[in-house]
Amino acid sequence: MEDRFKTLLRSQVFQEIRRCEDDDNILSKVVPILGDVILPELGFSKDDSAMLKASVSVVFHAAANIKFSTGLKDVMAVNCGGTRNMIEWAKLLPNLKFDLVPVDQVVNLIIAAAVRLSVENKSKMMVYNYSSTEHPFLCSESQSALLEAYAKNPMDQLFWYPSVMFIRNTKVFAALDFFLHFLPALITDTVGFILGKERRMLSIYNKLQRAIAATKEIQRTYFSISTNNTKDLYNLLQEDDQILFNFNIRDVNIRKYFQDLHYGIKFYVLKEKHEDLKNARGNFER
Repeated sequence: MEDRFKTLLRSQVFQEIRRCEDDDNILSKVVPILGDVILPELGFSKDDSAMLKASVSVVFHAAANIKFSTGLKDVMAVNCGGTRNMIEWAKLLPNLKFDLVPVDQVVNLIIAAAVRLSVENKSKMMVYNYSSTEHPFLCSESQSALLEAYAKNPMDQLFWYPSVMFIRNTKVFAALDFFLHFLPALITDTVGFILGKERRMLSIYNKLQRAIAATKEIQRTYFSISTNNTKDLYNLLQEDDQILFNFNIRDVNIRKYFQDLHYGIKFYVLKEKHEDLKNARGNFER
């Protein structure tokens, strides 16, 4: 755990914090704790539990199992049982100002909710949903936004020209998946095997299939989610805070959203270099 923690602190996630001149040891305030939300008292050791009870006054609960392929029982154990265990443990904290179980992990909303609950000291637990119900992203708009984002920052290794299609018919989807995904992956790995190179396209394809299977039913279902608490919270913020901690879904620019998302994947997840972007754009535009 210590090695993973040190690697995390060295990652680009904390890059801006490391640039702070006020405190060279600011990240030393971050302390890793070993635990498990499905266990009583979250599986903390006695020493860790004592330290947390003496030091913690605010709790953000963001643990969740979103791997629906593991089975509903395991998902419920973490998402429901883990939440219950977190609440019960939080009640043991003598310095606790409030307990919060956020429905979503939108940072600005969580921060604003934390401030409101700590100031108003509400005994009732509030739920803040962050949803696009009132400002939905249309498939057609998402399609063009995705392609535009890729064209602006294409990947260094381009397999073929990217395209996006939303298919309702399961048989048509299966046929397109076979010819456009499975066969190219199989051919690429077969050629790689013959040439003695790494074979990974079928592995990527299988991961994609598991992700599709896990989210298939959710994607087919329309959810109308109430966001009244979230809107009330936003309206309570001062104008400056609304700008700094904006979580108004109507202000979301889907094109900029996908551009930022793609930018993060390219440079922070895949760790491609900015100096190679010109060549990548040249390859993409051929």
